[in-house]
Amino acid sequence: MEWVVVAGAALSALYEVPLGEIGSEEELLALAERGELSEESLQSLLRLWQEGVEPETATRAELLELPGLLQAEVEALLAYRQKHGRLGGVEAWLGLGLVSEEQARQLRPFVRSTHNMGGRFHLKTAGTWTDERMPPVLVGMRLESTLGFRVGANLNLTRLYAQKLRVEEQTGQLHAKAEGFLLRLPSVFAQAQWKNVQLSVGNFRLGFGERLTLSNSFKQRPHGVEVGEYSRMQRENKRKCPSSLGSGCKQSEQIYITPDFGFVEGFRGLALSSTLPLSSGWELEGTLFASWQSRDLYQYAFFNPAACPQAASASPSFPPQSPCSAPPLYVEGHHPLRHSYATLANAFEERLLGMAAHAHSPSFSLGMVGYMADNRFGLSPLKPRFQPWASTLNGAFGALGLHAQAQVDMWLVAGEASRSFDEEGGGGFAAVVRVENEAPPQHSGLELRWLSPRFKNPMAKPRAGPNMFWGARAINEWGVFAHSQWKLSPLLLYASFNLWQILEGYNLTPSGTFHLESRLRLEWQAFRQLKPFVSFSSSSRNLFKQSQAMCEEEVESSSSSLCNALRASVGLKMVPLKNMSLLLRVGGFRKRFVSNPTAWGNGMEAEAEWRWQAWRWFSPSLWLLWRQEDWGDTQRLGHLLWLRLVVHATLAHNFEAHYAWAFGRALGKRTGERNDGHMRLELSYRF
Repeated sequence: MEWVVVAGAALSALYEVPLGEIGSEEELLALAERGELSEESLQSLLRLWQEGVEPETATRAELLELPGLLQAEVEALLAYRQKHGRLGGVEAWLGLGLVSEEQARQLRPFVRSTHNMGGRFHLKTAGTWTDERMPPVLVGMRLESTLGFRVGANLNLTRLYAQKLRVEEQTGQLHAKAEGFLLRLPSVFAQAQWKNVQLSVGNFRLGFGERLTLSNSFKQRPHGVEVGEYSRMQRENKRKCPSSLGSGCKQSEQIYITPDFGFVEGFRGLALSSTLPLSSGWELEGTLFASWQSRDLYQYAFFNPAACPQAASASPSFPPQSPCSAPPLYVEGHHPLRHSYATLANAFEERLLGMAAHAHSPSFSLGMVGYMADNRFGLSPLKPRFQPWASTLNGAFGALGLHAQAQVDMWLVAGEASRSFDEEGGGGFAAVVRVENEAPPQHSGLELRWLSPRFKNPMAKPRAGPNMFWGARAINEWGVFAHSQWKLSPLLLYASFNLWQILEGYNLTPSGTFHLESRLRLEWQAFRQLKPFVSFSSSSRNLFKQSQAMCEEEVESSSSSLCNALRASVGLKMVPLKNMSLLLRVGGFRKRFVSNPTAWGNGMEAEAEWRWQAWRWFSPSLWLLWRQEDWGDTQRLGHLLWLRLVVHATLAHNFEAHYAWAFGRALGKRTGERNDGHMRLELSYRF
């Protein structure tokens, strides 16, 4: 039994850098840290790494997510599976001539061996010598059958959540238990497919159209329901501020500890999808979904209107503004001791109901998506509200949208229009149009967007300016994004730019302000043993208005946020021996901050990475980074030195161990000498 979704027109995913043969999550994080992968690409690849793709059940959309595959090659793979009933793994594709050796190296980490039943078990832990308690632990499992059944769960032991938020009846004060151990199920799911019906229960994600109306998928080409979550650990330790008596947390009291494993929350409930085949290759597809779950919240992301005269007397306006601070949060049983910078577990409830309907053929798709949601605090008699900058909305909200896409040869044209609704501003309109062309040796795309000032939709995930403004992921801008990758043998080029303009001015930023982000990368691939590359990236706020003091819409003038940043580097990837690789890179950067927008800070960094696949059971790598943050004021930011040792081993068939030890030291008057050393251990078994 095979679940097939035509999903209309689609092109392959485009990643900014050729991946080679990835051996661990650590390598993906390193690519993002040096600026070679965008955050969107990193999320997609981490999900692929942790879940893998099952060739015998993969849809067209899932195969198009794989790095190195073009649309024509995906169609050839699907045609082979349709004819022979089985597709096999990457080695089979290589033997049949369906992929090249270079493509096979990129695909092996993300395509798992095919069986009637397969999956992955994994265990992760991490720690550092300044931890005050047992380190975090994550245990996960995912099973998948070629008969169309998937099931999985993640069990997470955390230590840094404040728990059981409540109102003290007599005083009306907020209390929560002290941070401590909490056993959580951030992800548990089951998905079954029978003929043309699919049922998903537990944690799931959705993606439809151009992701403007509803999407929390990690895929670049999402369509439909995805089950499961992926975990993520920060590469650096977390600065911890202990509880205080209300006078704040002094820098001398701060320590650096191992952060908990993080999960980006999706939905939790059920989703039912069904397809109805029509004539001439057309299909009708419908999806109903519902979610009801408790969500976490940062301590300072809400306030109490009853204790805030400014909020009570303020007349309704847009955008909503609140000069009110968050209420003090007392440690349960230790009054007057307060929490500082805590994340509250299960602080509020989110309820959501929605539907999607689509009609599509192999080259055309037309659809409609809508949802309504409601956020509620369970803190009676208080009626807290979210701060305007929090990434969610008060009360009821929702959105309704239409989208369409069509493909002619190697051209894809797509568009979406959406209307959001909410209790505060009433909602607004937004639209996006995208054009792509995938005709080897190039893959290019152009995207135009318009997001009105009153468009507020926390469930949307369009490409937009990098801000979290007034409770929305994207709002108040028009913009253009263009990117292109060219393979002009032996040269590989990737270039992108994102230009947007603020439509309505708030705070200190005037309306009409332009912002720009751009990226360029060149790699010479004439020889497999020697590949030099050059990369450049820039981020400019208040473009064309260099005298303007404010550089970000949502921050104060005293903020340490960036105004402008330029970064350039030149490097060399070498393969001196068959099982050995070496990366050398040196670069420089310039930065301006909101707090001092007229002064540039100039810095430099150097990086070296050595990898050796000695044996299957022992593959060490060594990574060294040195960075000087500011040549002009060495006592302000000082030096940063990172040393990371990674050992990856295949202990038995499909049983792998990954150990990473890192030591970091920042030297300077502002940061002091701080501990950033940590270790991570991961055990996984794929079958």
